[in-house]
Amino acid sequence: PDLVTKMLPSALMPASLRPGGRLRVAAAQRDQGLVPDLGSGAGGGSSVAFTTHQTLDATARDQLAKEARLRILSSAKPVAIELGTASIFRELVLARLCIMGDDASSVPVKSGEDENQSPTLEQRPIVKDLIRQCLDDLPRRFRMLMALLMELYQRERAKAKGGGPAEDVGTNTYATAMTFVVSRLQLTASKAHFDYVRDLLTDAPQVPSETLLAIRRNIESNQAVEHGLNMLKTVALMRRGPADVRLDAAKQVLSLAEHSEKSIRDKVVHLVVKGLWVHKELAPAIEARASTMIDQLVLGFRTEELLVLQRTKTLEDCKARGGQPGGAEVEEEEEELMYGEEDEEELNEFRADQTTVQFYLDLPAAMSCRADFLFAKIFDLYGTVVAASNEAQAAKQEAKEARSKAVNAAKHAQIKVKAATNSGSMSGDVREAVEAAEQAKVEADDAEAKEAALSCPSAVAVATAIDATLPRFVSFAARQFGKARLLEIVSGVSETATPLILRMCEELAKGEIMSTLNPVAVELYEAAAQMRESRRKNIRYLIPFLGAVPKQQLIAMLVQLMPWRSEDIQDPDLKEVLDAQLSITGTPLEPKEFDQALTYLVVSAGRLGSEPAKNMGLELITTIVGLGENMDWPPAFLRAIHTALTVLSASKAIGPAALQQSLDELALRKPIPRLLPQLLLEAVGQNAGLGQFLCTSIIPRLVTNQVWLQKEGWERFLLLAKQFAEPRPPNCFGALLSLPPKQLREFLAIAPDAKGSLVDFARTRIQQEGQAAVKATTKEALGLA
Repeated sequence: PDLVTKMLPSALMPASLRPGGRLRVAAAQRDQGLVPDLGSGAGGGSSVAFTTHQTLDATARDQLAKEARLRILSSAKPVAIELGTASIFRELVLARLCIMGDDASSVPVKSGEDENQSPTLEQRPIVKDLIRQCLDDLPRRFRMLMALLMELYQRERAKAKGGGPAEDVGTNTYATAMTFVVSRLQLTASKAHFDYVRDLLTDAPQVPSETLLAIRRNIESNQAVEHGLNMLKTVALMRRGPADVRLDAAKQVLSLAEHSEKSIRDKVVHLVVKGLWVHKELAPAIEARASTMIDQLVLGFRTEELLVLQRTKTLEDCKARGGQPGGAEVEEEEEELMYGEEDEEELNEFRADQTTVQFYLDLPAAMSCRADFLFAKIFDLYGTVVAASNEAQAAKQEAKEARSKAVNAAKHAQIKVKAATNSGSMSGDVREAVEAAEQAKVEADDAEAKEAALSCPSAVAVATAIDATLPRFVSFAARQFGKARLLEIVSGVSETATPLILRMCEELAKGEIMSTLNPVAVELYEAAAQMRESRRKNIRYLIPFLGAVPKQQLIAMLVQLMPWRSEDIQDPDLKEVLDAQLSITGTPLEPKEFDQALTYLVVSAGRLGSEPAKNMGLELITTIVGLGENMDWPPAFLRAIHTALTVLSASKAIGPAALQQSLDELALRKPIPRLLPQLLLEAVGQNAGLGQFLCTSIIPRLVTNQVWLQKEGWERFLLLAKQFAEPRPPNCFGALLSLPPKQLREFLAIAPDAKGSLVDFARTRIQQEGQAAVKATTKEALGLA
């Protein structure tokens, strides 16, 4: 009975293997102190029995173990002891006997090995063979496999307790066996058998780090990727007991987030974000890892670009203090800036992955949808790389100019050398010219090397990767935090991240109907307006949400949306005008940005080409033309309005239909709007098909409304009429014959070539309609009287 008790460590077994029944031994047998007969098997021989007080020597014990193992393996009869089910007892006894058989085998210990150390799996051939048999028929022999692993663990733990701390569990045989089993199951187990794998990983007494590492290495080599990830997920989420093993499993998954294979990386990122992060115990480690990956990106391009930039600046400062190129002082400062071997290794690794920066970015981008600080950190990363790139580009341009200057100096020095040699000058003059030429060449070479070093490829690669990833991670984050919340999150990031924030605003506007009737659109506009206040009041943040602006507020906002000319934008004196008179802060919009604003406004009303979109275009044109009626605007702003008219005339969002209708309505107004002739000139220049419409409708109406009463409008009208004063249609000869004689002479003064064609047109009209068709004063002005 004592031996049987040792062979049944049921209290230590996991719940899935613990027997449901109890050991019931006949009272007579218990009183006699006998072990029940194991039955006669293929091995033959009599029944084995002994008393509890009998002492067995080593030889007798080994013989009993071998005979019992053979009988259990070959016997088809249930054992005499009832323990829930006979098979459980059979598996437990067989596992114990296999290990005992290996213990008894004379496996030689290699020199240098500790004799007290637990033997490895290779030194237990019987155990290894039994493991293989269990794996070949997993459904039938799974409990035997678990019993064997438990026995290995318990024996090594007992040995560890005798030789050291209790928690110092032996990792030789058990860890090797567990790793062998799990790797084999990862590569060969079918989906139908994954329940057994799950039970193994959750109920095994220990999941060693070597086992998790083996799973990861199989995944890295693109073997059984889904099985491996499911195994790591099982350990990370379902394993009971100390948190270390769960965190270790999560760590192995996170290390795969930088895999070069995109298909593997996508699966890993999906598992981390959807599966592991939701576990509160794992979330801090995951967020910390994602943050570290962003820091690695910063470290990579900073090590390459910014250290080079710092080094070149230091060399320049040294030379300015009198140090010579290549001198001891320069070399000493160079040494202080050189990075160590570890930095060099990281730098080389990052250089190799410049084209695959996405390896470092996928997990942080995905995790930014879960942790708002990571979302803001990606924008800060973008701002950092843009600032580094701008600084490097400026230094590169400076180096380029220095190289050009040095090259020219070298050419002039060579000319002097040649001239001095040909003229037979003193040798001192020649020597001085040669030294000057050599020095200029050295400076040119240094400038060329500096220019090449400041190309900043890594920063560009990081920025490009973030640009490519932006739509995806903004979409996910918007579902997690809400669109308006994203604007609040990025309101405090660096100013150099502004281009990325503007792109994010465009992404947030997609899929939303920008209208004052849409609560989501109104919320986005209000959040953008609040963000704008904390970011230098840049009007660009509001452009994608202009459709949600109330109409009266929009009309006032058009002043801030005007596209300024580049020379006006660069005028330092204009800032005071912008702030004081127009309440405009920041850099004004350029024409391309103004056209983008027009597009957002028109699309907010309806689909391009629809009647609501056309009406919105008509309203925009009339409103902007109306701004020109105010004579108190600064000249720079009036020039911006003229630029706006050019953009309006060419804008695809406005379209020719809205443009034509607006011209028709504006021409009916009395007095004629001051900017209408300017708009007509721009419209004709951008839309050749409007010529006939202008000649038959707009120009005659302007003559009827006495356009010559406005000096600026009259000058532009003359330029417009000149374009259509040719014999071939479309022409405006009919409207020109309606002009008063004075105005007709003014027209002929700026378009003398048109007089002959106009006279021919007047004669033809007189012939067809009579002398009254043309006024006498007009005939006199044309020389027909």
